[in-house]
Amino acid sequence: MIGEGPGDTPDEQSDEQSDEQPGNTYRGTVSTQMNSKTLLCDLSSGQVIADLPIENATSAVSRDNSFYLMDSSGNVSIYNLSDGGDSGKPEVRFAGTDDPSGPGGPGGPRGIGMRMGGMGGSTLALSSDGGLFAVLDGSLLLADADGNISTALERTSYSIGAPRSSVTSVFALDDGSIVVNILSNGMVNRLYKYAWNENAVIDPEKTLTIWSLHDNNFVRAAISELRKKHPDSLIDYEIALGRNSAVSASDAIKTLNTRLLSGDGPDVILLDGCSADSYADRDMLLDMSGLVETGDVFGGLLAPYKNNGKLYCLPTQFLMPMLMGSAEALADVKSLDDLIDKAVNGNDLPARGGPGPRPFSGVEEEERSALYFSDLKELCDLLWVSCAPEIVKDNRLNTDALRQYLGAVKAISDKYALTEVSQGRGGMGMSIAFSDGGSATMLPGSLMWYTMQLTHYAAFSTGNLQLLQMMMDRSGSTLELFPGLTPGAWQPSTVVSISADAKNQQFAAELVQAMLLVEVQQLNYGTGLPVTHAGLTAQVDTINERRAENGEEPFSFDPNVLINQLSSPSIRDTVLTDMMWGSVEKCCNGEIDVEGAVKEIEQSVKNYLAERA
Repeated sequence: MIGEGPGDTPDEQSDEQSDEQPGNTYRGTVSTQMNSKTLLCDLSSGQVIADLPIENATSAVSRDNSFYLMDSSGNVSIYNLSDGGDSGKPEVRFAGTDDPSGPGGPGGPRGIGMRMGGMGGSTLALSSDGGLFAVLDGSLLLADADGNISTALERTSYSIGAPRSSVTSVFALDDGSIVVNILSNGMVNRLYKYAWNENAVIDPEKTLTIWSLHDNNFVRAAISELRKKHPDSLIDYEIALGRNSAVSASDAIKTLNTRLLSGDGPDVILLDGCSADSYADRDMLLDMSGLVETGDVFGGLLAPYKNNGKLYCLPTQFLMPMLMGSAEALADVKSLDDLIDKAVNGNDLPARGGPGPRPFSGVEEEERSALYFSDLKELCDLLWVSCAPEIVKDNRLNTDALRQYLGAVKAISDKYALTEVSQGRGGMGMSIAFSDGGSATMLPGSLMWYTMQLTHYAAFSTGNLQLLQMMMDRSGSTLELFPGLTPGAWQPSTVVSISADAKNQQFAAELVQAMLLVEVQQLNYGTGLPVTHAGLTAQVDTINERRAENGEEPFSFDPNVLINQLSSPSIRDTVLTDMMWGSVEKCCNGEIDVEGAVKEIEQSVKNYLAERA
């Protein structure tokens, strides 16, 4: 089972399983990792057989007298099971294999986790013909008896690689099939059986190529849903800027443009980071209005993408720039100028009590600063979302709006010295994971300082409703849209389109429709909020179910109130913001003033905006 394609495709079957999960038994021995040691023990006597020279062991499997142990870099060492001695067999290196942007990229695979206690199991399995299977980053890899590595199941095409899924055990059966235990959404166990079917074929009308600048778990979830419905499909997901990509966003987009102009482009395009209008105006995109049902999408989010009844691209998620604080504090801020005044004339961030990271303890209200950011980039990104529609209109640069934006960035940066390296600011960071198996979310710096009760306001873009309800549990907290230059600004996310030259337009439209399914919209992938009423309602219901289980009051905030205020999509053009960044840094470092930065940016983006138009 080392390849995929028409005529040799694994079949996938699943069965739900109870909470108890299978595990492997190692003939009276077990390896455990405690205090940075990996020990081989005899279970019957408790005697330590050997202290193995492996750090960060993640999985193990045995057969006869051979014991295979994988470390966190994806390398497998082989020992004698009887005494822990070196077996003499060569190490198997899964790390550094496969697609450079995929599981085996340099630096080691992602998604390997030590399975302990009730989790049990192993992500290694031995085949009857001497091969070794390993699950790394959602793909099932196979090392043959000679150590050659191939991909048996690629994560985009099968459920083992679906977001919010974790492989806990793999078993290679004597008949050549593979059984995989998957924990989905942190709650549901399912057994999947993969069997080779030499008569299976790919339906040529169900092949797709998807392109995006960056990897996107939301898209992967939609692909997984579509593959369940169409196991005879073949979907290739191209990521332009993978983990080891040496090209810039500008170069990647130029390559995409060349492919589209030649008629050899991808079928489905994610336009995050790109200028969607440029493609639609050049007739590169398909009108999806008669192919995709959008009746459940929030009207205010859909309307800006309707062009004389035609729909060339569609945001399937979105983010809102927010300002959080007490009702009294928010009442004092009606505009961006008000917020800047509060920051500039307010306190500095309270000083640390000693060396090292700031303690997680608040200060009295009169000692707090207005707001704070972890670095200049965080500040610039937040302000850009709320100002961009005024700065760039119809591919023309509004220098007055740009001047206001740069003035705001510089004023806040100067107040809090955001261009300087700060041990306290740089050392702070918090990642939050939720019990439903959703993506871990890094807390925005501004929100973190607010949560620590060191600031009066938090300014951030939110794409995670669970995080929002958690932060609003702070006494007296409420929310409003961030008061930027553009009232009602919001950031589209996972903006999908279909190439006008797509070979299988109907199947491409079915993928877009899958992205709007409540099964996909209702879950948290860390990439944005649901654009459908059903998806948002399902997220709120899930939050309240868990709050009820914990004896907490329902989530009282109604996100619909803010969604109904959204009117202006703020397009994140990566090429444009990259071109501006050097001048923004120079301005905040004091190398040039605001007027100098305006002139530099005007000159540097002039040709690019002309090309966009």
